[in-house]
Amino acid sequence: MNAGFSTQILVQKLLKLNNSRQSIETLSHWCVFHYRHCQQVVETWDSEFHSAPQERRVSLLYLANDIVQISKKESSRYVNEFWRVIPAALNDVFVNGDDFGRNVVQRLVDIWDDRNIFGSHGQSLKEDYYRRFKELKPKSRKPSVELLEKVISSYKHMVNAPVDEDTLMRKYQVALSFVDNLNNEYENNSILDLKDGGKKPTQTQNGGHEHSGRPAITGVPALSVLRPRQTVQAHQFWPCSVGDG
Repeated sequence: MNAGFSTQILVQKLLKLNNSRQSIETLSHWCVFHYRHCQQVVETWDSEFHSAPQERRVSLLYLANDIVQISKKESSRYVNEFWRVIPAALNDVFVNGDDFGRNVVQRLVDIWDDRNIFGSHGQSLKEDYYRRFKELKPKSRKPSVELLEKVISSYKHMVNAPVDEDTLMRKYQVALSFVDNLNNEYENNSILDLKDGGKKPTQTQNGGHEHSGRPAITGVPALSVLRPRQTVQAHQFWPCSVGDG
């Protein structure tokens, strides 16, 4: 590992960071190796975070998570330094980011509290975001009345017959729930689940092995390939993921 450290070198490495497990863990180990410069590392991380576009800020959060979890085993220096900037960074992603970014925030605060990364601060952070997510859900999940009226109108036109609007509303809610469950399944299979040794590989049908953990961002299969019968089966048997502890 390169023994030299400078802010310029770190900035270049941060600019090359992506959401792959290898990229995050390689830079994380480099930062931990240079723990004597932890204050400079975190200050540079914070500066790059707030100047980066939204899509890169998730990668930087993944990096911070990896650093604090690895370094905590030896020293609390990185934990203390990151605590000064993490709350503002999480708030930025929660307020200005998309649903994917907000889900990452929720996953991180869960992990930090469960693994006692930030001590009592982590518990307070988790309680705060659980409250904020609870307030956010009614706004983000409330079906659009205008959209529902269009669905009902189109359905009536298609079948050329009256329709039970209550029944159609229930089907509409079931469809939304099914899509949410799919999103949760794939969002939870991230690099965040690979800490503490990762998951054990599982045997595939052809005798090989694959890991249950996935890179931080994985491709979600196009829903258009699911035929109606397969969609019904998936809805019946796919468990609703709540993430691991």
